[in-house]
Amino acid sequence: MSSNSSTPSPRPTARRPSRRALRDALRRQRGKLSVALQQAHARTVNRHLIASGTLLAGRTIAIYSAADGELDTAPIIDHLLATGRVVALPVVDRAGTMDFYRVTATTPLLMNRYGIPEPDPLTAIYIPRLAIDIVFAPLVAFDNLGHRLGMGGGYYDRFLTPRGRKPLVVGLAHALQQVDSLPRESWDVPLDAAVTESGLTGFSARARRFSQRG
Repeated sequence: MSSNSSTPSPRPTARRPSRRALRDALRRQRGKLSVALQQAHARTVNRHLIASGTLLAGRTIAIYSAADGELDTAPIIDHLLATGRVVALPVVDRAGTMDFYRVTATTPLLMNRYGIPEPDPLTAIYIPRLAIDIVFAPLVAFDNLGHRLGMGGGYYDRFLTPRGRKPLVVGLAHALQQVDSLPRESWDVPLDAAVTESGLTGFSARARRFSQRG
């Protein structure tokens, strides 16, 4: 007598989204935030940083000009300048090398090829990496262990990789950009901390003392 039983087919294994798929999805999500909500998040993040003491941990601060729905850094920059910090913005050259140059409240900024304002490297003061105490980095996503997903250019990873004294690396983001885990590459430089409108979380030993939730 023949049998009708058959061996069940194995269930397909769920595939993790690629870095590109994650990047595209999260950029769409943050792009849906209203202008009013983006501004509210920026003010709240600035308050978290002041309350946590992170802004008091360094004298020379590298930060970015926001684009593409990134957390707006204008309130942070205004506070840093008002409290006498040395503030530097990035400039990326044609070869893909990123360096930082000092800005003040009156520094003229030029639009680069990506439509992002940056100081003129011909007239602004160059700030070497070893002189920077804190890098506030943009990101598309970060996970619960402090891994960071950027736009894919690798500028911050290359800037932070050389040996020697490393600045405190703090990611700035909207809370919706936090995910459970991210696929990693060997060249990825992790965050010491991340801050969103929900609060600040430290990942490295030297940053955990700043951790606080909103």
